[in-house]
Amino acid sequence: GDVVTICKEVRKILDEVDRETDKALNIRIQQDDSTVTNNSIKNVVTSGILGAVMAVIAIWLCLADSKATLIIGVTIPLCIIISIILLAVSGRTINIMTTTGMVVGLGMVVDGSIVMLEQIYRYLGTYKNTIRQAIVKGSDEVASSILGSVLTTIVVFVPIITLKGIVGIILSDVALTLMYSMIASLIVSIVVIPFLIKALRKDGEN
Repeated sequence: GDVVTICKEVRKILDEVDRETDKALNIRIQQDDSTVTNNSIKNVVTSGILGAVMAVIAIWLCLADSKATLIIGVTIPLCIIISIILLAVSGRTINIMTTTGMVVGLGMVVDGSIVMLEQIYRYLGTYKNTIRQAIVKGSDEVASSILGSVLTTIVVFVPIITLKGIVGIILSDVALTLMYSMIASLIVSIVVIPFLIKALRKDGEN
């Protein structure tokens, strides 16, 4: 079960016992696993934030374009938000394993967005198309490739979700979160990236 929730409920019950007995009973908690869990999640989240910052820096060094870096940088939190929504819909909670899955997927979620952005930029710069033309042509060329790449990655994790026993319990959350992250990256790269390019760039801009 959810260790954090269980420990919170136990503490509530102990508080009720204190009130009902006017603290006649001396209750001492010997161990609280929720503290360890919360600290572990905080450490993973901190690592994730650091990883996202480093990913954005790496993108800026490669693209050497502030607007392109901003566009790609926005995709990381968007993918995380979509992944969390999908986890909630599927009845999964934010725990150490799901958070770890998000952190592992940080570098993967930007791949499709970078491919889409680079292709649209190529039509803007090399072929001197309007923003609309570049988005239409660039999207038509790479959307199917991004879809194929994402589906290939998702399929790899399907057998892990079906694992039984302790290994399945531990790894299924990581695998499912990675799958959701890839689905989020597909949505963002095909829908959000063209929108952001149109919003942040003007025709004729270098």
